[in-house]
Amino acid sequence: MPPSGRLATASDLSGHRWKETGGYAQPRRLGVVDDCAGRQVGRARRRAIGMREDRTGPFAGGRPAWAPDPSWPLPPLPPLPPLPPSADGAVLAATPYRP
Repeated sequence: MPPSGRLATASDLSGHRWKETGGYAQPRRLGVVDDCAGRQVGRARRRAIGMREDRTGPFAGGRPAWAPDPSWPLPPLPPLPPLPPSADGAVLAATPYRP
């Protein structure tokens, strides 16, 4: 039975694996997904693998090279919540991260 689920590919398209395939077997056993629909799933799966191998469809053109403009400011982060008191009642100090 072919897996249904999401196709996860390596970033360089050198390999793939199917994710979340466990939920497909039970509907097939119960007849919710009949043989006709099962064949359609199998064909779609083979088409997806073929597109990955041929570098067509969503796999054409390699990995996207988009990156944010370096002149854009970093978005502000929300403030940190207050620190809870320690067991002896003292407030713990936070050390800010400095790269």
